[in-house]
Amino acid sequence: MSIKCTVTTDLQAKDKNGYSGIQKHVEHDKKINHTNQDIVFSETQFNQYDKSPKTRAAIDQWNNEHFKDYVEEHDKHQREKGHAERQYGSVKNYLKRKKKATAVLTIGNMEVQSKLMQQFCPKTSYQEEKLPDGTTHLVFKLKDQNNQPIPDNIAVAKQFYGCFNRALIKATNNNVGWTLKDKSRVNVGDYLHRGRYATNNDEMGISHIHYELATFGMTRGGKKRAAHVTNSLNQALVSLHHAVTGKYCSGRDATKWFRANMDQFALKCLEDELHNTYKVPQNK
Repeated sequence: MSIKCTVTTDLQAKDKNGYSGIQKHVEHDKKINHTNQDIVFSETQFNQYDKSPKTRAAIDQWNNEHFKDYVEEHDKHQREKGHAERQYGSVKNYLKRKKKATAVLTIGNMEVQSKLMQQFCPKTSYQEEKLPDGTTHLVFKLKDQNNQPIPDNIAVAKQFYGCFNRALIKATNNNVGWTLKDKSRVNVGDYLHRGRYATNNDEMGISHIHYELATFGMTRGGKKRAAHVTNSLNQALVSLHHAVTGKYCSGRDATKWFRANMDQFALKCLEDELHNTYKVPQNK
C-alpha cells in the first residue's frame, strides 16, 4: 500500500514575542478558550513538549555565542562616537528589538492520518467523527460508554502518535544537516537553532510540531557597510544555503530550497518510524 503524502514547513518571523506569543495555542489547556475549535482534548495526552529552563538557557547561550562580538563592537563604536545612549548593553537587549522566528512542520493531512490509522490500528480502537463541513475524521476511542478509559486503545494511540512525535522531533533536531564533499559538516542548527517546541496530535487535521527558532546569518556587505551578523530569518536561510552549496541566492530561493530539503527529510523520518514500529518491509 502506498499513500500520497505532502509535507509543509512554515517559517515565520512576525513579532518580538516569538514562541512565547503562541504558547497558549500550542499547549491546549482545556481551561483556556481556544480560537481553534477542532481540538480533541482526550488526545492532548499524546502531545510532547519541551519548554524546560535548560532548553531556554541553551538558546540564550547559542545567541550569546553568535552575537556577543557584534554587540560589543557596536557598543564600543557608539561610545567612541559619544553616543553611549545607543548602546545595546547585552545580546538580550539587542535581540529584544528584533523579530523572532517560529516554525511549523506538518507531515500529511487529515486523509493521510486516517488511512494510516486504518492500516496500522485495530478497527475497535478508533471511531468516525463528523466535522462542521461534513467531512469525517478518525479519532481514537479512548473511553467506553461509562466514560472509563480503555487501556488497550490508549496503548494503540500512544504507539501511533509516538511515530509522529519521534519523526517531527528528529526532523527538526539541530544536528540535522549535510556532510560536504570535503567531509566537513553543516548543521541546520548552526543557522536555524531549535529551542522550545510542542507536538500537536490532538487537532483534527494531522500531527505537527510548533517550534522556536534562534536565527543567525551573515550579510554580504557592500561599499557602505561591511558584512555583519544578523538574526534575520531570511539572511539565516541565505547563509545556510551558501554554506551548503557555496552559492548565494535570494531569500525567497533560499526558503524554497530549505523547505524542499526539510520536507523530503521529514517524510523519510516518518516512513522510518512507521517501518520500524509496525515492522513494514522497507520496499513498501
